[in-house]
Amino acid sequence: MNHYIMRLISRTYPLLASAMLFLGLSCSSDENALPQEPDYDFPAGKVFFDIPPVDLTGVMFFEPMGQFGVFPVDHGGFHHIEIAVPEPLTPVYAMADGQIRSLGKSGPDNWVDIKYSTTISTRLGHVGTFEDFILEKTGPLIEGQTLFINIDVTKGQVIAYVSSFSALDIGLHDLDIENNFLYPEQYGFELRYASSIFNYFREPVKSELLTKAIRQQEPRGGKVDYDVNGTLAGNWFLPGSNDFADFDKHFAIGFDHIYRDRIAIYDGYARFAQNDFTYFYSWVKNNGPLPEKVDLAFGIVKYEMVPRRWLDRIDSVTWKLNSLAGVDEQTVSGVFLFEMLDAETMQTEFFSGKLADEVTGFSGNQRIYIRNP
Repeated sequence: MNHYIMRLISRTYPLLASAMLFLGLSCSSDENALPQEPDYDFPAGKVFFDIPPVDLTGVMFFEPMGQFGVFPVDHGGFHHIEIAVPEPLTPVYAMADGQIRSLGKSGPDNWVDIKYSTTISTRLGHVGTFEDFILEKTGPLIEGQTLFINIDVTKGQVIAYVSSFSALDIGLHDLDIENNFLYPEQYGFELRYASSIFNYFREPVKSELLTKAIRQQEPRGGKVDYDVNGTLAGNWFLPGSNDFADFDKHFAIGFDHIYRDRIAIYDGYARFAQNDFTYFYSWVKNNGPLPEKVDLAFGIVKYEMVPRRWLDRIDSVTWKLNSLAGVDEQTVSGVFLFEMLDAETMQTEFFSGKLADEVTGFSGNQRIYIRNP
């Protein structure tokens, strides 16, 4: 049921274009851009919603943002009972009066950006069929191309239906709250301003939404920013990485998006360059030392890696948190060695099938990562 890595690879994220559109800058050079109508009279600043984007009765659980997928994923998702239904009938709603500013097609699914205020917007992913009032203005959508447009929507209006993928993604972006990345310009609009959706709903809807949240610790909607200056914690890059989509050149050290207190490591090189699935996304055995405590003075740290836990399926519509009993007694896949070389440089090497006391130091095959390529 964990599809986030696939989503990150398959979906197209026109980050700069989305940010320009949100800020009201010209995007008219795009070959698919339609003439822009006079700008919508958006309310200023933060807005609160009392309508969720999808009926909650069919939602099994809400998965928070922040799962590692080269970067912590910038959106959460409502996992729905209509799994693999060819033509789902679950409607997708506008959460308030606003305006569709862009949309597109990625694989068999669609996505749409809706702006609700001068600072608040949402991106919905895994959208199925759009309503006719949208399609009449867009025509057929073309795979991988962003269509910039102005289509007014009203609170509670059905705009589309959930796709047969059955997990409606939602990323909420707030220009007044920027996440704590050491070099925010590297991450683009969606990660820089990703916010927990639960902070933007009124009661009683907020409480209803929280009953679906599988993460039990704050922030319930997840977290994406783990950078701590001078320490291991956060996102790293191989030198020469100059593209957000250089998945094999990224490395992340932070915490699991569902089990907030478990240290998690994501090695993009193992996953995408070596095609090795055995350890690329793992937890640290015994959960220490904390990565934000590992600095230049710490020296070499050894992390034994164990498989991460997911969720337990109770029946066709019910899931619960997996027990963490015995998690640190699992078979170790190997040892990660880390060492800070300076405040913005670290080296790492993975020793497959080894235990900590079997690894004495780097072999000469370590990789060097930097904060700002």
